[in-house]
Amino acid sequence: MDNLLVDTEIVPLTNRVNLGEYHNLCLVFHDKTLSSSRVFISRVQNGLVRLSREFPWIAGQVQHDGHTDRGANKYKIIPFQVIPRFQIDSHPKSNIPRNDFGQKADEDWPMGWINENHVSIEPWADSKSSPVMELKLTLEPTASILTISMSSKVVDRTGLIMMVRTLVDACRGSIRNNNLSSSHALTTEKHTALFNDDKKSLIMQDRVPIRFVPDPSSTSQSSEAKSIDWALFTFDLQAVREVEGLVCGDNPSQGVVDTDKAFSAFVFRNICSARDDRLTSGWTARCFRTVDARNALGTRTKKDERQHLGALQHMTCNSYTNPSNVSMGRIARDLDKASSPSVLSRDVKHFLFNTGTAVGNAASSSAASSSAASSSAAFSSDVNFDPAQDVAIVSWADVECKSSAFQLSPVWKVRCIRIPYHQPASEGLVYFMPRSLKDEMTVALSLRETDLKRLLSLPGWIDRLKYDNH
Repeated sequence: MDNLLVDTEIVPLTNRVNLGEYHNLCLVFHDKTLSSSRVFISRVQNGLVRLSREFPWIAGQVQHDGHTDRGANKYKIIPFQVIPRFQIDSHPKSNIPRNDFGQKADEDWPMGWINENHVSIEPWADSKSSPVMELKLTLEPTASILTISMSSKVVDRTGLIMMVRTLVDACRGSIRNNNLSSSHALTTEKHTALFNDDKKSLIMQDRVPIRFVPDPSSTSQSSEAKSIDWALFTFDLQAVREVEGLVCGDNPSQGVVDTDKAFSAFVFRNICSARDDRLTSGWTARCFRTVDARNALGTRTKKDERQHLGALQHMTCNSYTNPSNVSMGRIARDLDKASSPSVLSRDVKHFLFNTGTAVGNAASSSAASSSAASSSAAFSSDVNFDPAQDVAIVSWADVECKSSAFQLSPVWKVRCIRIPYHQPASEGLVYFMPRSLKDEMTVALSLRETDLKRLLSLPGWIDRLKYDNH
């Protein structure tokens, strides 16, 4: 930790949202001999040493750093260890089915990305430590599982995947790109945070990020009390084309939008329709959508050695009153406008270098009003996510397990890669998953039981399904 002698403030480049405390990635290998395991463990440990020299903050821990003057939580990374903790568990649990990791169909099927066989990392004895990064190798009779875990306050899921790729380089002997900002710029820019160790040079003002998880002190019902869980749905090519046609036909004068915007509008409107029965007339829902802001003019205005892998992407916000009555065509066009380069540039600049001047934003939380009125709305960065009414849509990063980028050892070939199962941080979350077939759309939703039952009764939804698991 020589290069992290002082606390490091976490300053995300754009607005970011925590969907859980940690992001986990599991690399699954065939069972290996004890001697082979020892060589593999040594290789990973040496890789962690090299990685920690290059990115000393991965060996630190995240600490709450009070609040901004507007009530938002602030965090910083403080010195903690020399390298991230690497746990070894060689006690067979017999809780993993013998054929679980041997079925190729299951390996390729999206349900494998929400895997019920969660490999948990043992917490610290004091239960208060929040390491930036931890690893655990579980040696089972039929499979070995390496779990890499990183704090969601520091990286998003794609940032974790990028760090795993960098660890692979370190295990091979060297990190090819010292700061991952030159040849990797196009792929890393949206996942980079500015870690500031010189508070005097910080020119950005405090802002309030969108908050996804309700305050723990809230008196509202817990996820368990509402029976909130994941439901997985897959739509084949024909259904996707039907949705595109439905959305375009809903608002033909506005032109064509891409599949992502059309499907986002379709999912959002159907969830709102499923919620209609339990909410009073005049209720409002907001649609949050994670977008790629890296190509927006002005998104990156600074280049220096303090930039490292981190968090995260930009999120747009559109608001609608009585959303089930709003045309899907209008919703899709709003999403498209909110992610246009000009709007993203203005939004991101406002996040980075807020001068206190109101910034017009047609895609702000006032988007429910007419386009003329909303075009002059002030930019808002402190919208709270209401799980009972709002919807947040995120795309999961795809991972190709056969890629050499994940081969930590010439002998240990990755059999498959899993995103471990986790309980939803709240209801109202939507993941667009990697697809097993081209042009399919696979969607994971976290909904309360009553809303899910209602969704499954909507003809516009259920008639287009290829597969569902809930």
